[in-house]
Amino acid sequence: MDVVAVAERLLGTTPVGVRPTGNDGVHLVDLRTQTVVLKLSTHGHSVLAEARAYQAAAAHGVRVPRVLASGTDPEAMALEFLDGVSLWSEERRDKDNSFAWRRAGEDLRALHEIRLFGFGPLVLDGHGIAGQADSWCPFIRSAREEGIRQLVDVGVLDSRVGRRLEARYDEVAEELHGWPDGRLLHGDLEGGHILVSDDEYLGLIDFDQAQVGDPRWDLARVVLWDGEPALDALLDGYGRDTLGPGDRELVLPLYLLAFVIHHAVRFTDEGDLEKARVHLAQVRYERLV
Repeated sequence: MDVVAVAERLLGTTPVGVRPTGNDGVHLVDLRTQTVVLKLSTHGHSVLAEARAYQAAAAHGVRVPRVLASGTDPEAMALEFLDGVSLWSEERRDKDNSFAWRRAGEDLRALHEIRLFGFGPLVLDGHGIAGQADSWCPFIRSAREEGIRQLVDVGVLDSRVGRRLEARYDEVAEELHGWPDGRLLHGDLEGGHILVSDDEYLGLIDFDQAQVGDPRWDLARVVLWDGEPALDALLDGYGRDTLGPGDRELVLPLYLLAFVIHHAVRFTDEGDLEKARVHLAQVRYERLV
C-alpha cells in the first residue's frame, strides 16, 4: 500500500517523510509544521470505529490524541502525535510512575461514563459506534465453554484444575453474563499505552481493542503486565468505591484469566504448548482453584 498517497489524500498535503513505528499499519507522517500518526485498518480492525472511540473519549474530557482526519478506501485515520514516552520506556523503567497511573485512573473513570449499545468489540452502526455482541462477555463465554476444555485436551491444564476453573466461572455466571450496562472500555490498558513527558501526564493511546462492557474488564487487565501496585495507583485516581466486595479477589482474576485463556488457545493452535503454559502462569490461576 502506498502510505504516502494515503497520507496525501487524508491530510491534503504531501508529507515531508513517512516513518514506520514497528506496529502493523501505524506510521509517523512528518509534515512541514508537525508530525501526525497515520493508522490503517489491519486484520479486520476498523480504524473508523477506533476514531469514533477517540472522539467520544475526548468529548468526555479524557486526555487522548485528537483525531485530525479519517477516511475510507482504505480505512485510515490521522491522529495528533503526543510527544512523550510510555511508562514501559527505558526512561521511565526505574522511576515512580504512580502519578501517571493515578491520572490515567481519572481518565478511565471518565471513559467508563460513556454508555453505548451492544457489547464486545466495536463496530460502526447508525448511532456511531456500538458493541458487536448482544450480551456480555464474549471472552468469558469462550473461556468457559471452549477455552478451558481445549487447554485440558492438549495437556496445558490439568483436568482437575480445568474443572475447578469452570466451576469458578459458574459461581459468578449470573453477575458476569448479566451485566446490563455497556460502557466504553479502552480494552488494552497497560503502561505501554500511558504517555508522559518528564513528570507530566499526556494521556491514553491505542484504542484499537476498545469495546463495550463491564468497566472491571479494564481494571483487571492492569495486573497482567504492570502488577498490583499499578492497579492500586490507578484506583487512587479511578475511585476504590467502584469495586464491590470480592471483586478484586474473584471477578477481576476471572476476567484476566479469560483474556489470558484467549491467547493461550491461540498459542496451542499454533503448536506452541510451552508458550501457552508460560502465558497462563503469569496470572497465577492456581489461586482460583
